[in-house]
Amino acid sequence: MRTGEKSGENSIEYYANNWSSELSQTLSEIERETHLKTLSPGMLSGPLTGKFLQMMVRISGAKRILEIGSFTGYSAICMADVLPEDGELLTIESRIEYHEITKKNIKKANLQPKVKSLHGNAIELLPTLEGCFDLIFFDGSKLEYEEYYDQCFPLLNSGGMILADNVLWYKKVVDGKKDSKARALHAFNMKIKEDNRVRNFLLPFADGINCIIKK
Repeated sequence: MRTGEKSGENSIEYYANNWSSELSQTLSEIERETHLKTLSPGMLSGPLTGKFLQMMVRISGAKRILEIGSFTGYSAICMADVLPEDGELLTIESRIEYHEITKKNIKKANLQPKVKSLHGNAIELLPTLEGCFDLIFFDGSKLEYEEYYDQCFPLLNSGGMILADNVLWYKKVVDGKKDSKARALHAFNMKIKEDNRVRNFLLPFADGINCIIKK
């Protein structure tokens, strides 16, 4: 979700995006269409986060990726774009309308051989997945991040990475009057810090991304 990115031409985010490598034209079209045709375009990861995800895929050498929370497929396509030819990405979306849009956008990006879109509740689908992953991206229900983590940990290869988006939640995690999502995300961040099976860095970028590496 793009919550923390600002688009004004005088913003640091605008400057950083402008002087970073370009994303594909297809992604620009998906971003524009998402803003025109969905009720919650702010859920889109956006170009700056998309470029960050691409960099993490490249740096990690990931070949198999799992995403929880597809929305319109933007972040999945960002990551799949830089996967090797034999790479694979699975993306899970609970809302049927977004699942259908994601499938359409995957086809538009010519990434059907690499990307598989699954519809359903992630908590129910995760136990059915086979094999392990090199990188897992959380961008689904903020109330369920702890459960995602518990279920995904055995699916993550040693040395693999979890990227959990929106963990600052509009900066409400440091607010004395946290809402339910802020409380859940704060509990998740504490859980990660206290887990000696991983190393992590909570990046104060966009709406906060907790970068977690399994030892």
